[in-house]
Amino acid sequence: MADGLTVTQNPVKDIDAGGFPKQTKGMTVASGQNLVAGQIVAVPRVGAIAAPAAVAGNTGNGTVTGTITAGARAVPGTYRVTCIATATNGGLFAIVAPNGEHAGHVRVGVAFTGSHLAGLTINDSTTDFALGDAFTITVAAGNNKCVAYNAAQPHDIVGVLAEDTNATSADTPATIITAANLLRTGLTGYTDALETPLRLLNLFVKESY
Repeated sequence: MADGLTVTQNPVKDIDAGGFPKQTKGMTVASGQNLVAGQIVAVPRVGAIAAPAAVAGNTGNGTVTGTITAGARAVPGTYRVTCIATATNGGLFAIVAPNGEHAGHVRVGVAFTGSHLAGLTINDSTTDFALGDAFTITVAAGNNKCVAYNAAQPHDIVGVLAEDTNATSADTPATIITAANLLRTGLTGYTDALETPLRLLNLFVKESY
């Protein structure tokens, strides 16, 4: 290296294994993250979760409380939580997701954690619940901004970050690799469980050049 010169390595070279037409697209990395080239990125499938609402006509006057969070299988839309078994000062509710999938059973007075929703508790009150009493929980759609992929969150993988992107203070434009042969050693957040989801996006992970 010549005196006075600094060589900056191209991060894409350490990610792209070659031998396959590389494709990229521009997206936005969500504020609050500082991500490195090679990070597997995704967009959140869901956004904010509204406060539960009692369906008009309920017999029971209990409530749903708790800080409700989305699980890995959460989808946007309206979840319905319906009483399917009654009991004095209790009961059992079934959760149905917006796509019709069964999302779990909730016992009155017991905090619920499931693969769609977590953190909610159905509370008894002065009048017991009746069959068919229900609550709705509305989950907003995601905002299509990239985040570091997390298998425990409702994320849809979109590709691999092509360059270091510091979005600590604000949403930041970024280039996402959407099709390529990739070097495993250049990836951040990769596990063997992601081989198939990445292949479906035409992202193929190689051990070496």
